[in-house]
Amino acid sequence: MEYQDFPRVADYMRKIPPVYPSSTLKDVAKHMEKNKTPIVAVVDENNIILGAIDITLLTRPFIPDFIDFIEDFSFVSNFGALEHKIFSGEMYPLFLAMDIMQKNYPHIEENDSVAKALFSIYRSKITGLIVQKDRYYRGIISRFDLLKFLYDTDG
Repeated sequence: MEYQDFPRVADYMRKIPPVYPSSTLKDVAKHMEKNKTPIVAVVDENNIILGAIDITLLTRPFIPDFIDFIEDFSFVSNFGALEHKIFSGEMYPLFLAMDIMQKNYPHIEENDSVAKALFSIYRSKITGLIVQKDRYYRGIISRFDLLKFLYDTDG
């Protein structure tokens, strides 16, 4: 098999529509759920990538800072008033995509190999990569998309 015959990211990526900096986090969450994607690109009006939001970033506003200091909270059955405040719906209207997006999120070119995508996702411990061509958004490739390649789940 020749080098140019190896599978490329473009063969396995999904063309998930991007979101915009002014998108609310609720809209981003709906978008991720609707498109069954763990990552979305944030683009400007010219489709140039400004950043990305993965599911971890989207859930972060609901995690209090002190949680990092608690080694074991398995004995806690609920967090009482804190839960009411966090999950009351007051939080998500306060943030927009531009507030939480990661500006230097890992990306890959659409003509790079699928192996490079797999190794990059693994090494970075992320859910997926933004696919670009010359800084223009093209799609995403996630761990789920790579399962099609690794296990031939389409066949």
